[in-house]
Amino acid sequence: MKHSPGDAVAGNKDLMTDIFLRLPAKDVIRCKCVCKEWLALISNPQFGYSHTLRFCRNNRYPRVLLLRKISDDTGNMKVCVVPFRSNDQNTLVENNICEPVSSILQSCNGLLLCDANTPPQSTNPRTKNFEQRCSYRVINPAINCCFNLTYNSIKPYPHFLMPFLYYEPQESPYYKVILFSEFSWTSQRGAVEISVYSSETDSWTEYGVFYQGVPVKFGVYCNGFVHWFSPHKILIYFDIKKLCFNELRWTSYEFCILNVQYFGQSGGNLHLVVANPKRDLEYHIWELEKDYCGWILKYHMDLNHICEGVNLKVQYHADQVSMCVVCQENEEEDSAILFLSDSNDDEKIKIVSYNLNNHGSRILHELNQEYSFKALQYFETLSRTSRFDHV
Repeated sequence: MKHSPGDAVAGNKDLMTDIFLRLPAKDVIRCKCVCKEWLALISNPQFGYSHTLRFCRNNRYPRVLLLRKISDDTGNMKVCVVPFRSNDQNTLVENNICEPVSSILQSCNGLLLCDANTPPQSTNPRTKNFEQRCSYRVINPAINCCFNLTYNSIKPYPHFLMPFLYYEPQESPYYKVILFSEFSWTSQRGAVEISVYSSETDSWTEYGVFYQGVPVKFGVYCNGFVHWFSPHKILIYFDIKKLCFNELRWTSYEFCILNVQYFGQSGGNLHLVVANPKRDLEYHIWELEKDYCGWILKYHMDLNHICEGVNLKVQYHADQVSMCVVCQENEEEDSAILFLSDSNDDEKIKIVSYNLNNHGSRILHELNQEYSFKALQYFETLSRTSRFDHV
C-alpha cells in the first residue's frame, strides 16, 4: 500500500514537531484532535515549553485583550477575548476560567495570576496573632491548566498582601510568585516584607522586612522587576533576581502624580500616560529607558477629534478615560486602547484602537457595561502551571 507525501510528513515525528513549533498556540491545540500520535506529541510538557520558549524569543507582543465579566450566574469567572488585529477573529469570545476566582490580578507571558475567594482575616483569641490565609491560582486558559497555591500568614498585626507573577520562559520553565506584605499598624508603618513561591520546589520562602513606603497595591511587573510610581516622583522597583529595591528619581519632567492616567507595560516597555492639565483629552506618553536612566517622551495623543463620525462620546474630564498602551512588533502599529461611551446608548462601550504614530483610530468591538474595563494584555502559550508538568 502506497502512502501519500502528506502521510509521510504526518508520520514523521521530528518533522511534525518542527512544524508545530512554528504554529500559534491556538492552531497547535486544534491539531491535538487529529490523531493520537499528534495528541501525545503536543501534550508532552517538554514540547509545550519549547513552543513557549520559541514564541517568547521571536514575538512576545500581545495579540489580544482579556476583559473580565463582572457577574456570572454560574459563579465561574468569564473573560472575553478582544483581538487587536483586523485579520484575527473579529467576534468576542467568552472563556470560562477553569476554577472559581474573584479577580485576575496579572497576565505574564501566557499565564494568569488570579485571586481566589479567600476567607476573611481573623485574630486568634489564644495567641492574639493576626491570621490570614490567602489562596491564589496560576492559570493558563489556553490549555485549561490551573495550579492552586496557598499562603498562610500569622502575624501580630493586620497587613495587606499583594502578589506578582514572575514567569520568563527564556530563563526557566518554572515561575515564581512574589508576595509583598505591607504592614500598617506597627512602629515601622508601611514596612514591606517579601515572600517568594517557587514552582520548581513547590514551596514558600520568607525574606523579612525590606523597605518602607512602597504602594504595593499599584505595582506593575516588567522584565524581572516590579515597579511602583510614587507620589514623590520616584520610580521604586524591586529586582526579583537580586531581591533588592532600587529608586529612580527625577525632577525635570512636566508630569505630576495627579495627572497620571495610566501606568503599565507592554512588549517589555514601561509606560506612563499623563494628562495635559491645560487642555482636556490631550496626553503625553512617557516610556522608561532600557537602562533605567530616565523617561523619554514617546508619543503625544489628542482625543478631541477621535469621536467625529463614529458615534463616540468622551467624558469631559481627562482622568475619566479608561485606556492602556499596547506595543507591537512593528513600532508603527503601537496604539492606545480606549474604552469610550456610545453617544447613542450610554449602556454601550466601544473599544477603540488609536494609532500613536498616524493618529488614526478604528473600533475594535462593542461591549455592554457588564464587563470590567481593567484590560489585561495577553497572548496564548502552551505553558504548564504545575512543577510536576515540567521535565
